Amino acid sequence: MTKPAGTAGAYDIAVVGGGLAALFVADALADHARVVVCTGGKSPKPASSRSLGIVAQGGQDSPARLALALGEAAASAYWRWSGAAVALLLERADALGLAAQRSGSWRVSMGAEEWGEWQSSAELIRRWTEDAGSVLSISGQELVSRDVGQGFEGAVYVPTDGVVDPQALLGSLESGLQGRASVLATRVAVGDALADGTKRLHMETGETLECQLVVVAAGWGSAAVHPWFRDMLYPVRLQGLRTGTLSERRLEAPVLARHRFESWLQEPSGQLGFVGCRWAEQPEMEAGVTDDTVISQEVDARQRGFLAQHLPGVLDCGVVDQWTGIASVSCDGLPLVGPIPGDPRILALCGWGGWGLSLLAQAAMDVTSMALGRDDPETPSFLTPRRML
Repeated sequence: MTKPAGTAGAYDIAVVGGGLAALFVADALADHARVVVCTGGKSPKPASSRSLGIVAQGGQDSPARLALALGEAAASAYWRWSGAAVALLLERADALGLAAQRSGSWRVSMGAEEWGEWQSSAELIRRWTEDAGSVLSISGQELVSRDVGQGFEGAVYVPTDGVVDPQALLGSLESGLQGRASVLATRVAVGDALADGTKRLHMETGETLECQLVVVAAGWGSAAVHPWFRDMLYPVRLQGLRTGTLSERRLEAPVLARHRFESWLQEPSGQLGFVGCRWAEQPEMEAGVTDDTVISQEVDARQRGFLAQHLPGVLDCGVVDQWTGIASVSCDGLPLVGPIPGDPRILALCGWGGWGLSLLAQAAMDVTSMALGRDDPETPSFLTPRRML
């Protein structure tokens, strides 16, 4: 094929994004099509690369809230789909020779109202789960003996969850694409299509890429790739810290509080990783912030206060690392998986709302099936971008 002047290359599929979602779908497509991955610039870094590594079933809303909003049938479909995503990611980590812990997770409640909601959620999960007895619900002083922390109203244990090393996973997937796909460290934007429907991506160099289909998996950066995403996503800055090595093993499983506004775990190294308290930045709560190079002192103070109250003693080892990451959140808090309205050749894979590591594996497989024209995947209909019409 002769390239027209100013054309950098012609491919079947372009995958836009440098995080785990983009790499997962590129890896799945690379043996079936000519794939180019456009990883974007160096900043902001993919949020998935800065994750604690917690892989948890569910999403921003508890099962009880989701059932109220969507109905129980849809909520149970989402719970099963997210469970498949967790299992698939942990299995893939195993296949790549990476350490993956199937530890389960604790979902703790800060007050009586939230605890009532999670008790209802536990009943729903038991109804939707074959191994109903494995979903535990405990309260009060019982929590202290289980080392999730103190000062919580109650907690629900979800046994399907686990932990992976996101940096190791990124590195392994990147290595696996060598020789199988083209990888370009460039930002791109979708331009006008050619007469035959071929998509053109404009690169920073002034050249263009041509492809038959585009998968947009660039997190908040998706808004710069195609105008449709500008009104569908908004950025939220998340902030985390890591302590020195604790003197003892205190936590056997990760803990999520306030619908993952806060989450923490003790890493294999013995250090404690913590993310949360973005609500300390009022009134926006870090919504709309795209600078991932600044540590908020307000959030930092609240994080240290939270740890001192609920996990006393962990800060005695000091704070050895701090970081931020930009999450992309959809208008309704659910991910966008599939073709955007009006253009079946643009597939969305974004809008995780901080749950990307947990959900992206199944979403990437669903988008792969769509891209290759296979039978309809098991993606719940309310996750497709068509819901935004």
